[in-house]
Amino acid sequence: MKTIDLKPLRSLIDRHTFHRDKYEINFKGIDLVIYPGVLNPNYTKVSGFLSDNIKIKPGSRVLDMFCGSGAIGILNAKNAQSVLFSDISPEAIKCTEDNLSKFSVKGKVSSRLSDVWNNIANNELFDVIIANPPLLPISPNTEFERNFADSKNMDITTRFIKGCPQHLTKNGTVYMATSTASNLDKHKSREGDIAVTTAQVLGLKADVVAELNAGYEIYRVIKLSL
Repeated sequence: MKTIDLKPLRSLIDRHTFHRDKYEINFKGIDLVIYPGVLNPNYTKVSGFLSDNIKIKPGSRVLDMFCGSGAIGILNAKNAQSVLFSDISPEAIKCTEDNLSKFSVKGKVSSRLSDVWNNIANNELFDVIIANPPLLPISPNTEFERNFADSKNMDITTRFIKGCPQHLTKNGTVYMATSTASNLDKHKSREGDIAVTTAQVLGLKADVVAELNAGYEIYRVIKLSL
């Protein structure tokens, strides 16, 4: 098994811990506030990359899981009928609600504290599910590290994908970010991507719609459908 290069992670953590109070950013043309402990989407390449590769048809019901600051869901809310933002972090939900208050989308958005699917009702269905989950196969040591660290076996990503079939409409689509850093015990081809292999076991169709080589890892946007 290969080892993880933790230098990029340490640098990312250092940049975030520099901020002791909430602060303002501009992400892809929208003004956001970021709370301490919440991922700044400008500090990673994956957030903008995922957002750029999401397609939402008018009238769609959308779930933005692992929403963080709400940046990706807000950027993609224009065509949606409704958007539900969910995250395990209370600080992330507060941050999302603060950001939602700045935009003219309040009537069609809501937020919810949820550990993956635990607080999503069985009968809630979505046309589009967006997911930017933690991508590293290591256990988090702090609440903030939950933004990046899943577990050795990538249990969070696996739980997320397993719940998708129950919460997708017939023609629904999942857009999720993955990374070759998640696949230390597998080859780094598309066929070895943990999201692709897990989805295929569940009978989901899995397509890689985009790749971004960040040097130390390759990000992918995976499209899942029934």
